[in-house]
Amino acid sequence: YHMWTQAWLKGKGKQEGQWVDLDPTLRDHAFDATHIALQGSTLGGDIIPNDMVEMASVFGQLKIKVIE
Repeated sequence: YHMWTQAWLKGKGKQEGQWVDLDPTLRDHAFDATHIALQGSTLGGDIIPNDMVEMASVFGQLKIKVIE
């Protein structure tokens, strides 16, 4: 597994902002359908939690069916 970040970018003028997913491991920081979030974390507090440990039993068992 690996983590990526999300940033809230404000809109211009009266436009609302939006959440944008960014993956710094990719050259152009592109983000596409190959990124499937299984867990989320704010990484806040004094200790960075290893939330993905709970997901370990799921790895290798996921199946994805592309509909469109």
